[in-house]
This record gives sequence, structure tokens and C-alpha cells, in this order.
Amino acid sequence: MRAFIIKAVVVGCFHCAGGVLLYRGRVVNHLPVLNSDFLVLLLPALIALIAYGAIFWASGFLQAKPGLRLAIMSGFSLLATCLSSWLFMLIAFNKYGT
Repeated sequence: MRAFIIKAVVVGCFHCAGGVLLYRGRVVNHLPVLNSDFLVLLLPALIALIAYGAIFWASGFLQAKPGLRLAIMSGFSLLATCLSSWLFMLIAFNKYGT
């Protein structure tokens, strides 16, 4: 259980740090590559969603039917991704503006 929580926190920290750096590059440095909302906002969230799903799937918490396990894993991954996205946007928008 402790390893699962540590891995989830590490993924959240990487998601927040990467998102803030990408947003900073877009707003402060005006990098033309980062003008895409997909690259700055959606791609880090998609990568975090996959990482959270892999962590949950590998943890083996549920030994139930694969369909139920997939549904709970998807829900956890989506919730964790939303929370880490909210945190990175809170930090980035307050520091660099919208």
C-alpha cells in the first residue's frame, strides 16, 4: 500500500512539474512550439492518466473480475489526473497568469 501511494505521489509531482514548465515556456518564453493547447495541457494529462492506470493495475488491489477492475482503475486514474491537473493549473496560473 505504501509503495502504491509513493508511486502515485511521484507521478503527480512529475505531472505538476512538467505542466508548470510547459506552461512557463508558453507564457514567459513565448516558444512557438508550445502554442498548442494539446501539447501544453492535454498531453501531460494523458501521460499522467496512463501512468496512474499502470500503477493501479500493477498494484493488484482488486482480484475481482477484469471488467470491474478496469472500471475502478479507470475511475481512480481519471480522478487522480483531474486532481494533479487542477494542482498544476493552480500553481501555473497563479505564478504566470492566464
